[in-house]
Amino acid sequence: MTLGEKGYHRMDDNSVDYVLMFIPIEGAFSEALRADPTLASFAMERRVGLTTPTTLMLTLRTIEHIWAVERREANATEIARRAGQLYDKVAGFVESMEAVGRALEQAGRAHGQAMDRLTRGSGNVIRQVEMLRELGARTQKRIGTDHDDDGLMLDPPEAAE
Repeated sequence: MTLGEKGYHRMDDNSVDYVLMFIPIEGAFSEALRADPTLASFAMERRVGLTTPTTLMLTLRTIEHIWAVERREANATEIARRAGQLYDKVAGFVESMEAVGRALEQAGRAHGQAMDRLTRGSGNVIRQVEMLRELGARTQKRIGTDHDDDGLMLDPPEAAE
């Protein structure tokens, strides 16, 4: 079986398309190329890259550079994916904060309406219970009559009549 048929390039989906064959004696490689000038292209057609002591380090550094570029591209892709997810989360958060704001406004309106019923107008609840107290209802506390500030002022039990 020859080196090109071993299928090393199929061992990992992230591997390169070819394998390297190191030829340690440059003179022998030069002599083989002189005898068959198509030897290098023949090897590349079978996914085998030929390297010698002169070309090995350059070849390995080229491979290292290609892998570094691929890692950066993969990182950039992952950063873009995560940035999209983060953007979507922030958009969802903004929507939630707007909903909270609307709910707080609605709660403020409901509070105002309840306070109006409790403290304002001729037949308000406070006036009605004050009339009951004036008629003789036994109480321990006294409700203040100034409600324009939207607050109920309760006199302490010691000050109650």
